Amino acid sequence: ENPNNYYYGRGYLQLSWCANYKSYGADRAIQSNNDITDPNLFYDHPELVATKEYAMDSASWFFQDQVHNYNGQFGWTTRAINGWLECADNGDREIADKRYALFKHLADVVGMVGYSPDGC
Repeated sequence: ENPNNYYYGRGYLQLSWCANYKSYGADRAIQSNNDITDPNLFYDHPELVATKEYAMDSASWFFQDQVHNYNGQFGWTTRAINGWLECADNGDREIADKRYALFKHLADVVGMVGYSPDGC
């Protein structure tokens, strides 16, 4: 971990942990449909994930890369991010419900369909 950077939650799905910042940059650097060539871009500059240019892209990457295919069950994203806190057995889903509402709004704006809050 780079001691000069902090890898707390940024972007629309709150990308956290230095390994995720590093993986996100590496994956984006090998894709030919963007201008990212440095695989350490987000590791070296984690604040970029909070910008409007990368906030949704990082959320999309995390969902596709880390949550895998759970048949559109967005709750698995919440579980992967903060399951120990937001998907707790005590039944308090307020934070998870807010996260899904934000995702649903953004997904509707960009035309993404077929998701549910299930999985948390």
